Amino acid sequence: MAVSNSSGMLACMGCGMGCRIDYHEGNYLRVCNESKLAVWPDNNQYFKFAINEMIFKQQRCYLADGVVFVDFSLSNILMFIKDEWLEFLSRTGMALVLVTDKEMLPIANYWYSQSNAVRAILQPQEEDADALRKKVRKVFYGASLTYQKLPRVTRREMSVLDLVLQGKSVAEIAGQLNCQPKSIYEYKASLRRKFGGWQTLRKLKLCL
Repeated sequence: MAVSNSSGMLACMGCGMGCRIDYHEGNYLRVCNESKLAVWPDNNQYFKFAINEMIFKQQRCYLADGVVFVDFSLSNILMFIKDEWLEFLSRTGMALVLVTDKEMLPIANYWYSQSNAVRAILQPQEEDADALRKKVRKVFYGASLTYQKLPRVTRREMSVLDLVLQGKSVAEIAGQLNCQPKSIYEYKASLRRKFGGWQTLRKLKLCL
């Protein structure tokens, strides 16, 4: 799933103006001096409200290029299988914080390992509000946080997961990846372990 025109827009929430963050030849087209803080994608109003109330209104960001809080939830999984989203957000020069639910942690950890733009992974379901604020404060001062490296999918497993979510059969996946069907079953077994069982994988399939 490519980044669409709607999901590809980035609006600043650093002040009440909601200015679109535009770039020209890699530079900001600056419209104000407030910290650049954004949420992406911005289609979940509850997520935007929570981030704004809990973080943006309570803490000051000292990073010149600002921070994007990414709604890395299960409902958005199709955006995060391929790297278009990361390429788009990395072009802004802003630090990325992935706010993930438990089911998406293996994929969040994968992207954290692939890009220096990702500064932190937050798990609201697993951490209390004070712990989350402390992590955000460190990011706002320029730190990159250590992360829980496991569970984490591999690049090959991401390819398999992408094709599974497209509804491809084992034989079709094996043919497309130029490997034996047995290998695909092994990749799927590994994904099952990392995602905590077939129940979670069935949830992922329902996100199509």
